[in-house]
Amino acid sequence: MTRPRPRSVWPVCNMVESWSGRQGRPADRSEGPITVESMDASLLTAAEVADRLRVSTMTVYRLIRRGELPAVRIGRNYRVQAGDLEAYLVRQVVDPGSVDLETVLDDEKP
Repeated sequence: MTRPRPRSVWPVCNMVESWSGRQGRPADRSEGPITVESMDASLLTAAEVADRLRVSTMTVYRLIRRGELPAVRIGRNYRVQAGDLEAYLVRQVVDPGSVDLETVLDDEKP
């Protein structure tokens, strides 16, 4: 019989299994392997990324799991390169001409 995982680690372990299909291994990346030379000097924790984006840490884990935000796995933790976070934000910029402001304003009314 296998022992249940500790609760504090469960969301991360569960994400790795569903993200890669192989427990404990990250998904294959089309950009190639991450090397020490390619890493930026500053690595951010999921909590630091969440603080900067003003979202929950679970939202950051979801972005990592979906492959929208590249991350490095170090032990049981994920780290996001500051450059990858900036690139993610650039990809999220919305063209003002493509947004229906009437719909947005209607959603904000109580």
